[in-house]
Amino acid sequence: MSRRFLADTTALQNLDFRRLWVAQAVTVIGSQLSVVAVPQQIFDITRSSGYVGLAGIFALVPLIGFGLWGGALADVMDRRKLMVITSVGLVVTSVALWLQAMAGMRNVWLVLVLLAVQQGFFAVKQPTASAIIPRLLPGDWAAQCPPEEPARARHVGDFVAGMTDRYALKLYERLVGPSPLPGNISI
Repeated sequence: MSRRFLADTTALQNLDFRRLWVAQAVTVIGSQLSVVAVPQQIFDITRSSGYVGLAGIFALVPLIGFGLWGGALADVMDRRKLMVITSVGLVVTSVALWLQAMAGMRNVWLVLVLLAVQQGFFAVKQPTASAIIPRLLPGDWAAQCPPEEPARARHVGDFVAGMTDRYALKLYERLVGPSPLPGNISI
C-alpha cells in the first residue's frame, strides 16, 4: 500500500509523545465505552428514559464547567502533575463504576455522581493533554499532530462500542433468545 494513504507516525518516534498518545487513546476509548455502559445501567436500574436523560446533564455540566477551568489550570500548573492527577481520578472513578455495577448496588444517584466526577476529570485532562504536546515534541513534529486527533479517537471509541454492543446482542440472542431490548429492538 502506498505510504501516502497511511497516517504519518513520525511523532510517535518520540517516547514521551508515544506514551501520551497511548494514554489518550485508552482514556478516550474508555470514556466512550462509559458513554454506552452508564446510560444502559441507569435504564436497567430505573426503567426510565428520564433518568437516562438526566445522566446526560450529569455528564455535560462537568464537561463544560471543568473543561473551561481545565484549560486555565493547565496554563498555571505543572502539566505533567495535572495529567497524573486526572489520570488517577479517571481510573478511580472507572473502577468505582465497575465495582458498584458488579456489586449490584442499583443506586442510580451513586452512578450519576460517579459519572459527573469522571467527566470532570476527563474535562480537565483533555485540554491539559493538548497543551502538553508542544512541550513534548520539537516544533516540526508538533505541527504533524492535528487538533482533530482526539476526535478521531472518539470516533474509534464509538465504533468499538457499537461493535461490542452488536456482538454482545447477537451472542445473547444466539445463547438465550430474543433481544432483551424494549420492543425486541435489534442493533
